[in-house]
Amino acid sequence: MTGIDPYLNVITAQTALLNDQQATVNFRMQEMIASVQLIEALGGGWDASQIPSEKALTARQP
Repeated sequence: MTGIDPYLNVITAQTALLNDQQATVNFRMQEMIASVQLIEALGGGWDASQIPSEKALTARQP
């Protein structure tokens, strides 16, 4: 039949997507950590109230 991929191709694509999503989360975490370290290095304080909520973070995703 035309247009039907073997299921192995679907699993491979899903695995690639999951890996990309995990990489995105890791990059965002590194970005946040680097931002905090920069603020601390510049002598600024860090207030826990400035940390975005989980809801705010998920709303920013493309």
